[in-house]
Amino acid sequence: MCPPGVTINRETLHAARNGTIAPDEVMSLMEYPFSSFFPTGAAFALLGPTHPGDLLREEAALLPDTVTPERLREFTLGRTCAHSVLAALGPQWARFPVLRQGERLPVWPAGVTGAIAHAGGWAVAVAGQTPPFLGLGVDLERRRPVSERLWRRILRPEEQQQAARLTGTDSRVMDFLLRFSVKESIFKALYPRGGVYLGFQSATVQVPEGAWEQDQGELRWKLHQECGPDFPAGMEGVGGFQRRGEWVLAGVWVLSRPV
Repeated sequence: MCPPGVTINRETLHAARNGTIAPDEVMSLMEYPFSSFFPTGAAFALLGPTHPGDLLREEAALLPDTVTPERLREFTLGRTCAHSVLAALGPQWARFPVLRQGERLPVWPAGVTGAIAHAGGWAVAVAGQTPPFLGLGVDLERRRPVSERLWRRILRPEEQQQAARLTGTDSRVMDFLLRFSVKESIFKALYPRGGVYLGFQSATVQVPEGAWEQDQGELRWKLHQECGPDFPAGMEGVGGFQRRGEWVLAGVWVLSRPV
């Protein structure tokens, strides 16, 4: 694990692979403008561009020698967030190497579910134990131009109609980013357990009226495609979001059903 203050580059990548960087304690998180809106029991971490990051040997081995500095940076920050949330869930997981499976999703310890996201030099992770969580998803997006083609690809017809009623380009773009981010979060939350690929048309995100008059809020979503026995078509779920300037943070969670 790379200690605080070590620059993340290819040299430190090789050192992490070889185990020549001495382990250090899990680093404390810096304070950032986003905060957790997840239920009690879910650990949350967010890190920005100034954080040095840390990487375990097994994680470094996942990256090719040709990795770009940007990809190395985002991967390292994402794993740093993962280490932090695992340490918060229990000391037995403080140095658990978070590897990956198909669709580049992280592999968590048995009995843990979670997700990682990164954008624009920032990274975020959320994790919780199973039970009570069947799935946790998170995504971070930064404002960017949205083409008509992308709009139609991501949004279902009913979502397009709702978004079209918004006034002002900024509201429509941020509404799109929120729905996109929630759909990314739904996939991350459901796919590891359900094992069924979900496209952007597989769910509807219900954004409350007047949501953009607030910096944060709750939302609901509905699944239109079965994703394994725990996530049938027609199921509805909950989530939350925060907006900070041109950034949107969104997440969803699915809890075990009472017996």
